[in-house]
Amino acid sequence: ALYTQSIRLFHNGVGGEPRNVQPGDELILQNSSLFRTAYREALSESTSDAKLALSEESGVISAVQWGKALQQGREASPYAFAFRMDILEPYRVLGMGETALEAFKELGVKHIQHDSMSYLVLPTLLESGFFAEASKQMN
Repeated sequence: ALYTQSIRLFHNGVGGEPRNVQPGDELILQNSSLFRTAYREALSESTSDAKLALSEESGVISAVQWGKALQQGREASPYAFAFRMDILEPYRVLGMGETALEAFKELGVKHIQHDSMSYLVLPTLLESGFFAEASKQMN
């Protein structure tokens, strides 16, 4: 709600020109960090099968909310690199390999950057069974 209000107030910037990065983008990125931390803590604290099932269910709900918030940011600020990169982790949690691959391609990673950027998409592709696509990313 706060993000939406900040867009309404400041969408056209101070001088009236549309902006590539919105003033409230930091709010979504901070929330993304909180979602990531909460998800990882929930999984690491689960030891019994019942607790694991509960944390996985909570994790999926959190990942959907997390992805939804980042997608809202991507739509409002289509050139913000942080949103395009950050959304890959909720896609991994949700098992959305094909969507993650498309989002990774949108990053425009150059051949030389694959060494430092492929970690963003390789786990998702492997966990989702996209072995051929993962192999292509490594070449």
